[in-house]
Amino acid sequence: AQLRAIVGIELQIERVEAKFKLSQNKSAADLAGIQSGLTGAAPSPSLADWMREAASGDG
Repeated sequence: AQLRAIVGIELQIERVEAKFKLSQNKSAADLAGIQSGLTGAAPSPSLADWMREAASGDG
């Protein structure tokens, strides 16, 4: 009975906005430890690279 009340819709995505929170509020020592830990395990090395870029102001 409730199935007749279900209505399907289709949406077209025009843009996607994202924000990355890469531990900017941590101390330099904490960031170095986090990056070191991420560097050792896939797929985390790319995340560690992003964190380094963000910390250096290049990202």
